[in-house]
Parts: sequence; structure tokens; C-alpha cells
Amino acid sequence: RSLLETTRNTRDLGTFRIEGTNRYTKTMRVLRSDMPKEPSAADIDFLRKNGITTIIDLRSSHEVERTPHGLAGAEGFSYYSFPIEEGGWVPESIEAVPGSYLAIAESEGTASALRQIAMSEDGVLFSCAAGKDRSGVLAALILLLCGVAKSDIVFDYMVTKTCNRERLMKFHETYPDIDIEIVIPHEEYMMGFFDLLSAKYGTIQNYYRSMGIGEEIQNKLLAKMNEENRNMPMIDAKFTVKVDDTKKEEIKSEFGKLITTLHKGETYLMVGIQDGYDLWFGGKKLDKGAYVEVALLGNAPSEDYSKLTGQICDMLADKLGIPGSAVYVTYHPLSDWGWNGANF
Repeated sequence: RSLLETTRNTRDLGTFRIEGTNRYTKTMRVLRSDMPKEPSAADIDFLRKNGITTIIDLRSSHEVERTPHGLAGAEGFSYYSFPIEEGGWVPESIEAVPGSYLAIAESEGTASALRQIAMSEDGVLFSCAAGKDRSGVLAALILLLCGVAKSDIVFDYMVTKTCNRERLMKFHETYPDIDIEIVIPHEEYMMGFFDLLSAKYGTIQNYYRSMGIGEEIQNKLLAKMNEENRNMPMIDAKFTVKVDDTKKEEIKSEFGKLITTLHKGETYLMVGIQDGYDLWFGGKKLDKGAYVEVALLGNAPSEDYSKLTGQICDMLADKLGIPGSAVYVTYHPLSDWGWNGANF
């Protein structure tokens, strides 16, 4: 199901498991899509609420001129056109598809898109015409760098076959002389592309370097996509009641579990606990109360914040007897976080 109501193939590159770890790619950082020709008010609201405000158009110059992008010039969005001419038409044969994908990967438009995704502070939506070939290759290159299994990347690629079923049928009706099997996604097309990429470059990092994308930009892209690289959450809790060291350890551990609601891990979580803290509300001093600040590098969906608030209230009621009506939680998404003499 497409994330936007006016497209067929808008999907999140989040929640893919990173091989050899229990970590996943971050949600609502990068979306792949077919071109939103006439996005609805609900689509625009969805993108804004989730911080997806950088728009990248991978279509050829001719395609852009013929059909302008629906979000180009939209208020609150930054639009970039990085034409990939190599993916603008159908390869000559089934056997030629993997090679056409390699040509897409080696396009300067692809390199420019990868740099922009890495450097954008906000979330990104990239699209071609159908969200199949150019978008599929770009998504694969991002997920490969993140360490996602090739089988998972191929699975994601094949979802396009379902999402674009009507579009593919219409293409076949319009161009009956073209072998539709060239156009329909097949697992061997993406796997063949992986083989060509590996044979030419060896590693995905070598591919990026060959495109002029060095370690610094690669790390920025990883920081955007991989949850622990972009984590650095901080929970600062102040309680009016006294809390002994054993109970503080329990609460610290509970915060470590709860932070996963924001798709973060405990590995980089910082926790501060201050007990015996004076809190007043409406001019009255609270006998039992709590104020909890949650700061994080990046952002999270509002529904996740709401869920975490409920979990914190339940946990403090259980551990400290503080009722939810006396627990106040604030959230502070940050674009910069300093450590060891520099900022992330």
C-alpha cells in the first residue's frame, strides 16, 4: 500500500534489518516513490508532519518538462531535479536489464541524489516515473551501504510489481510490441545488477568512492539511515519523591526499554535522574510529580511520542506511585548534538 493517497508506489526505506545486528534502518528518513503528479492536501500534510521536505526527482529532463513534479515549488518543500537519462526508456532485451541498472547506478544524477540525501537535514522523498527502475536502483544502493541483506533488497524491489500492477497492464496495452517481461520486475534483474556491481567494484564502498562520494558523505548517509548512528537520545527525569540507588537503576533500565518506541536503542541512550525535585503546578507544590524531557538527534512521528508518553506514565505509576495526571513529558528533536569536540 502506498504511503500517499495519490501515488501507487510510495514506500519507506525504514525497518530493514542490518545484517549481523539487531538494528534496523530508520523510519521516515527516506521514502522511495513514483512521481506525485497531483499530491492531495492529505499527502502534503503527511509529508510535512513526518519531516519529509526534501524532494528529489530522478526523471529525465524531457520527462520533467513534459510533466512537472507535483511538489516542485510547493511551500515548505525543497525540490531538486537530478536527471537520470539512462533509465528513461525500456532496455532492448531481458538480458540487458541488469546492465541498464548498472548504467543507472553510474549516472551522475544518481551520485548527485545520493549526496543530497546524505546532506539533507530533513527526510527525503525520491521518485522517478513509476518508482521502479531508477528509484529501485537508488534504493538498492542506499540499503546496500547500510548493510541490508540483498535478499531483503530484492524483496523490496519486487513489491513494485504489486504496487504497479495497473500501470504495467496499461503499458502493455499501449505498447503491445514491447516484451512486457522486460518491464515487469523480476528477482534476477536486481540480482544480476548486484553481480555486475560486485564484479566491477568489489565492495559497495568502492562503488561510492568511484562516484566521488567519500567516507565523510557515506557516513552522513549511514547516520541518516541507520538507527544507532543517528540515535544519541537523552532522557532527563526529575521526580518530587526520593528515589534510592536501586530504584534509580530500575528506572534507568526501563527507560532503556521504552526508548525503542522511538526506534532508538539503549546503546547510545543517556539518562539523567534527579529526585527530591521541587515542582509547582498552578501555584501548588506537587507532593508526587514528575517532569521528563526527551531529547533526540533527528525526529520521530508524533504518534510514537504519544505512545511513549503513555508508557512513561505507566512505568512511573508502577515504580514510584506517581499518577499519570502528575507526569509531564516534553520532546525536543535536535539537528545538532555535540560530542568529543565536534557535532554530529
